[in-house]
Amino acid sequence: MKPLNISCLNCNAKDCSILRNCPTEALQFFDSKKYCMRYVPGQSIIREGSRIDGVYVIYEGIVKLHVKGRLGRDFILRLGKPGEIVGHTDDQFQKQSSSVTAVEPTTVCFIEHTDFESGMKKCPSVQRELMSVFKNELKNIGNRTIQLVQMNVREKIADALLHIAEVYKLKEGKNPVEISLSRQEISDMTGTTKEQVSKIISEFRTDGFIDAHGKKISILNYAKLKAVAGG
Repeated sequence: MKPLNISCLNCNAKDCSILRNCPTEALQFFDSKKYCMRYVPGQSIIREGSRIDGVYVIYEGIVKLHVKGRLGRDFILRLGKPGEIVGHTDDQFQKQSSSVTAVEPTTVCFIEHTDFESGMKKCPSVQRELMSVFKNELKNIGNRTIQLVQMNVREKIADALLHIAEVYKLKEGKNPVEISLSRQEISDMTGTTKEQVSKIISEFRTDGFIDAHGKKISILNYAKLKAVAGG
């Protein structure tokens, strides 16, 4: 993997990241300390159980955060998109709780803990943004746990499709977009089987909620899909 020269000062993902409110001086500091790496689909970025030695921010591409469950089956916690942090922690000695793997061709920027902490002193808003990320992730994990316990198969898959649509920025009724997620990976997001995913996607297509052929998908009716997922 060859390091890439990407500037924080004109970064496309800055405005949706924790650096959105940083002054030029702080951005220049982060820029001087970070480096960026490109990953191909399926390539591991962070491994579950490894020591977290810094902060990772997605510059472009899509990743999946996943853990090993019983019998070694993967469970996908969520997808990550540009501007989001992965592999972060409030304790530099804490081990990574989930693996992070590229789903699309992905570029990730990395900065070591000590440099990141120095940068936060130059821009206190970064610390506030980071705390907001921690709180939202805890809230989302709690909500997702409850949903997966209480939802039936149809609701789980509708919810997963809505999450995929949000990450891929699918607009209602637009031309199909090819997503790099297999039926098996969608089942790994929902705790279901590949066969159940294929069956429900076929039903949603018949119902006019989505259009899906292979890995190409479009959302035809967000309101009805949301209604299936529970609002």
